[in-house]
Amino acid sequence: MARWYLYLNCWKEQECALCGGTFRYRVNRRVKGEGHNNASAERHATSMRTAEAKTFVALRPCPHCGCFQPDMISRYRVRAQAVAFVAALALFWTPGMPYEFGWGVLSVFVAGAALAALFWLAHAAFLLWRPNRNLAANLRKARALEKNGSLEAVAPPPGERKEATGLLLHGTDRRQFLALGASLMLIVVAAAPLWLPFVMGWPLSWRTWPPAVGVGDTVVINGDGFSHHPGPANDLVARVESADDPALVGAMWPAEWVEGRREKGKPPEWDVAVSIPNDPALAGQRITLVLEAKVNWVQGVKRRTGTTTQRVTIRPAPYPVALWHRASIFVAIGALVAFHLPLLYLWVRAILYARLALPGRMRPIDESEDEPAEGVPAAPADGIQRHRRAGKEATTRPRNDEPG
Repeated sequence: MARWYLYLNCWKEQECALCGGTFRYRVNRRVKGEGHNNASAERHATSMRTAEAKTFVALRPCPHCGCFQPDMISRYRVRAQAVAFVAALALFWTPGMPYEFGWGVLSVFVAGAALAALFWLAHAAFLLWRPNRNLAANLRKARALEKNGSLEAVAPPPGERKEATGLLLHGTDRRQFLALGASLMLIVVAAAPLWLPFVMGWPLSWRTWPPAVGVGDTVVINGDGFSHHPGPANDLVARVESADDPALVGAMWPAEWVEGRREKGKPPEWDVAVSIPNDPALAGQRITLVLEAKVNWVQGVKRRTGTTTQRVTIRPAPYPVALWHRASIFVAIGALVAFHLPLLYLWVRAILYARLALPGRMRPIDESEDEPAEGVPAAPADGIQRHRRAGKEATTRPRNDEPG
């Protein structure tokens, strides 16, 4: 693989979108081309340099008013939002990890809402990044750049300054903040299974499915406490150990094994399904169940039998309450999925503003000393283009300098 390096050394001129003045700044960059041989690598480097000359944008203040141009700001904002959006997609599956470790269904929404809030804060910071907040400080930066020769004023403003809108000053508009507000509302909806029970006074059980258990419902209790993975043939008892109503203590409720998560190459894990009696008097009571199971396992060459127990506390609610909470869980899952849509809109909007054909659109200009007439940057002053071939540094004269 051959590599060919070319140099982009030129001035770029900008018309300020706020005051209308014209200025230019120096661009010094190196571009790289790759190919199967030197000729293809050189062609690739030439096309890359031409594209770079047309599209490169640097964050430089206007020396007349101190305004950073909106397409400059949006270019930098696009990069940050692209990283945040791709990271949000890549980490979309991570809220399910607490459930895999047996922390219950509600832990998924705790992790999902926290992760979404983190990305929301990042995008809010991107939108609130406003380098034109202090134009006087920007003018001082422009004076320093003028002193070192990297920024020059070309033509003064015509005398009429445009209205300082959010788009001209900060590269943002009302739609972007509406999208940011929509994403915040989706975070609130995604956390509904957590805050809705506290607002409505619904009892919750974190280690059961559904989390809001209804009277007469069948609740599935995570069986991670049964260390030997008992199967359906084992004896299982669900006994009420304590309750707000002492008459319930000692009652036996129907229970059976249900197959839980199954991983490839491992025996299945088993959960416990307990049927709650359809008694309205149970609604709102705090009930502690003791699940006792006789388990069999092999230790060495011997087969052993023992009893293992697990305790879980539930608070049955009226059945309509359990039904509404179950519906909120599915709505929250949809909100977590839809959360990425406003982020995608913010990214696309920033891309459009980065390519917006404002008067401040930059273009290459000519300098007879070191730029060709058509405005495409030439090679360095020594006339040498450098490339690598077979992993070694080499220098080659440009073809137009070779003897005939």
